Amino acid sequence: MTTSATEQTTTSAATTTFESAVIFNIAFTTAGFIIFDLIRKKSKRIFEPRTYIIPEEKRSPQVPNGFLKWVKPTLMTPDEELIARVGLDGYMFLRVIRAFMRLFVAFTVIGIGIILPLNHVGQSDQPGLESFTIGNIKDNERLYAHVIACYLFTAAILYMMYHEYYTYIRLRHECLTTPEHRVSARATTILVLGVPRQLNNETDLKNLYNVFPGGVKRIWLNREPTRLIDLTAKRMKALNKLENAETVFLEKYLKYLAKDGGSGQDVENGNKIPTSLRPTHKTIPLIGKKVDSIETYRDEINKLNEEINDQRTKTDTFKQLESAFIQFNDFVGAQLAATSTIPRLTEISRDDVIWENLKVTNPSRVARKIISYTITATLIILWAIPVTFVATISSLSALTSVIPFLKPLVTRLPQSAIGFIQGVLPAIGLALLMVCLPYILRALSKFEGLIRHSDVMLSLQGKYFFFLLFNVLLVTTTVNGAAQAIPAIINNPTSIIKNLAENLPKASTFFLTYVLLSLSTASIEALQVGSLSSYLVTKKFLVKTPRQILHLETTLVYKDWGVTFPPHILIASIGIVYSVIQPLILPFTALHFALFYLAYRYNFLYVYDQIYETNGNLFVHAMEQFFWGIFIFQLTIIGLMFLNDAHIPGVLAVILFIITISTVLGMRAYFQHNPKAEFLPVNLMGVIDMKTNKVIANTDFTKSTSSVTEDEKVDQGSKNKQISENPLTDIDDEYTDPNVVHIKHGDIEKKRGVNAYTHPALIVANPLVWIPQDNTEMYKEEIKGCQDSGLNATSRGAKINEKYKVEVDITKAPNITDEFYVEEAESSDAMKRNTTNGIRRLFSKIW
Repeated sequence: MTTSATEQTTTSAATTTFESAVIFNIAFTTAGFIIFDLIRKKSKRIFEPRTYIIPEEKRSPQVPNGFLKWVKPTLMTPDEELIARVGLDGYMFLRVIRAFMRLFVAFTVIGIGIILPLNHVGQSDQPGLESFTIGNIKDNERLYAHVIACYLFTAAILYMMYHEYYTYIRLRHECLTTPEHRVSARATTILVLGVPRQLNNETDLKNLYNVFPGGVKRIWLNREPTRLIDLTAKRMKALNKLENAETVFLEKYLKYLAKDGGSGQDVENGNKIPTSLRPTHKTIPLIGKKVDSIETYRDEINKLNEEINDQRTKTDTFKQLESAFIQFNDFVGAQLAATSTIPRLTEISRDDVIWENLKVTNPSRVARKIISYTITATLIILWAIPVTFVATISSLSALTSVIPFLKPLVTRLPQSAIGFIQGVLPAIGLALLMVCLPYILRALSKFEGLIRHSDVMLSLQGKYFFFLLFNVLLVTTTVNGAAQAIPAIINNPTSIIKNLAENLPKASTFFLTYVLLSLSTASIEALQVGSLSSYLVTKKFLVKTPRQILHLETTLVYKDWGVTFPPHILIASIGIVYSVIQPLILPFTALHFALFYLAYRYNFLYVYDQIYETNGNLFVHAMEQFFWGIFIFQLTIIGLMFLNDAHIPGVLAVILFIITISTVLGMRAYFQHNPKAEFLPVNLMGVIDMKTNKVIANTDFTKSTSSVTEDEKVDQGSKNKQISENPLTDIDDEYTDPNVVHIKHGDIEKKRGVNAYTHPALIVANPLVWIPQDNTEMYKEEIKGCQDSGLNATSRGAKINEKYKVEVDITKAPNITDEFYVEEAESSDAMKRNTTNGIRRLFSKIW
């Protein structure tokens, strides 16, 4: 080994780089979790909203106060309770994080206990971190251990994936066959695309689909109400302005009364309120006529109401689309129809529909998909340019001999500064480069014409992962390895193979710092930095009306799986690729998943809400993406074996690669065609209880839970008790094993009736104006003014406090949803209604 000054500087800088990254990220992570522990009780809205905002059946119990008192309820909540609260998507996500944590803990034992000493002791004696890499080995006999470790790691991963696949399919079946789900609109309805024009009417479609069990219950022919959508959006904009004007006026009036001389005598004597208090605006900015804002917006809403109501009487004139929602009387009929017809979608929730994409035709979807993937591929390639630049910073010391003008700059800096620049800045820079990507890729996925928001998330998940895989793992590895090898190759061009074999493992230093940076993001996840900042800024400066405040206080954060899953699959891929190259990466990878498991489990239990559900499909996509990490891991080992002239270990690695591909293909075929692994086997559609393997009547499942009598409930409870007291002996089968997690009950769906799959613009009613109360009761005059002009208005659950700020009591707020804004009677029941979901969907358009 050469010991030139440049190489010594590079090695010293690499060690300092690692030390700086460890100190910075461990300190940041520890501080983040401590701060979270100290402030979590100071803002229940941010850190415990699921304990009071969501419906009672989904709520989590209060978290005890005290240092680290949140850890026990977070980790000790049973899986069956967890899945009931967070859904199958959230549960499978947490299972994957936990599975990776367990894998990398086991890999750490092997890597640190066996591989690292083999790399380090009695070999080339490279200084610093390089002495722990596979590049330090000069005795090729030791490389057999690395290949054996590769076999063990691969076997453990494949077993984990098989077990998680099997568990997922069982849980998915249980989810789809719960009594609540079987009678839901989501389970009994399919969306048929590309309906031929001659069949695109209720009569012919009903005749066509009535052959399936139970027959057709209802058909919704999709239309394109573009004009109605525009009018509804304008009305909501005017409503927002009216409520803002009403709130500003009441606040000004209260302040006016509080001033000296503002006793309110002019009001009591029947005189007009000073005109200066009435909000005004110009019809055209700067040059238009000044008008009274409240009266103008009231008139505008009234005119829009009339035009919208008129448009609703002309729905038959709206352009008819080539699609229809078909609801069956029986769950089995919907399942069979979905497998026997032209392109269709099942398990489609009304809230999940992207209505504007229904007008996209099937040929157009194909063209859009080609365009989307072409642009995505181009972005992936072009993004490699800035990624390459960022990656070279982590090899700054090595490049000083190739780029002379860098040498004076680097030599003047202290080692701590070089360590920070190489160890912290590149990882942060790479993370910042990826910040805007999800927005671009999400727009491309939506452009494809996908019908469901959940499908957009799945499409984004695939695009984002391959973006990360190519630019973070492949490009960065290549750039760092080349940067380390270039000086040696320039000095001795004939030894290019040897230099590549020695220097490619040195790229692991960058990924050590990258994984370390991910530890700090776990504390950011727990702290909810983005949500907390957004909430505080919005509450302070951006919301004023009761509607805006209610939306802010009751809309929960949700995870976009398209950008949540890929970074963790990438970390797992990085960990496995460098597991035997640089075993030091293994404990940090295990720590990454341990910290994120803790942070995510807490947030799913107490913070996050999920609007869109894929019934766990995101898990399948994530596992298939991780296959790429396994393949890169094995190909890297094959390359390093042959670069080091270790031909027999190389051949063994090639054999493992072939075995792995065969196993993966076999696993996919098994889970696609095995009777128990089908999407929903016929025997689960209504004649066999999958948890007990007992033959039952189809009507036992399809009977609505709301129609079950108390005697039937008691009888069913007795049957369940007998089953639990006499468990089946086939405990190897997870379908009947009482010791594994099961889904006992599905979500009870909101009943929508004849409007279940009607376009929202066709059914939204005239809006309700929400005005806050004031202690002078001036709000009553404003409500009367709205009612006299033909608008519905209320003041329930909102008031202006002594500091002239609006307060909202979410338990007394009016029942405002995305479908109906009809004023209800002033009853205690109506005042107690929680309007979280409706307000959230309403403001998703406004904001």
